[in-house]
Amino acid sequence: MVERADGVVHSYGLEVRGYTTADGALGGPDALVWSFLAVDGSGTLDEPGRWTVDFDVWVEDKAEKTHGEPGFADRLTQFADDRSTDLVPGPGVEMVAQRLADAGYDAEYVRQSVAEVRLDGRTWFVLASGERVGGAFYEAWDPESAGVTDLAGFVTWVESGRGTP
Repeated sequence: MVERADGVVHSYGLEVRGYTTADGALGGPDALVWSFLAVDGSGTLDEPGRWTVDFDVWVEDKAEKTHGEPGFADRLTQFADDRSTDLVPGPGVEMVAQRLADAGYDAEYVRQSVAEVRLDGRTWFVLASGERVGGAFYEAWDPESAGVTDLAGFVTWVESGRGTP
C-alpha cells in the first residue's frame, strides 16, 4: 500500500513470472502469477485463465471488491428480482442467451441460471446462483478460461462441476 501526502491511496496489480506459493499450489519456475495488493494492505494471488485471461479485467474486479463495490460478474448480469431465475443485463451489456442450469451447489442455492453476454464486443459466460428468496452471487468466465465457445458448451462445463469454485 502506498499513500501519498495528499491522502490518495493506491492498490497495485502485478504480473509475476517464476513465483511459487509456499505450498506449491500456484506458480512455478516458468508460470505467470497475478498478484493484487489492496489499499488495506491485504493481497491475493491468482493464476491467469482461472476465470479470465485479461489481466486488466482481473485487476479491475479485485479493486472493485476491495472497495465494497460490485465485482465484474455482478455488473454483467443480475437476477431480475430476488425470486426470479430470469437474468437482466447490466448497463452496456448485451444479453445473447440465457437458460436454467444445475451447477450442483448446495440446496440453499435453488435459483441457478447461466447466460452468454457481450460487453464491448467480448463474449462472457455467467453463472448466477441464488437462494429461494434474496441473496445471490455471480461468477463470470471468458471463453478461453472455460474452454467453450457457446452457451450450450458452457452449460455442459458448469453441470460437469468444472465451474464450481
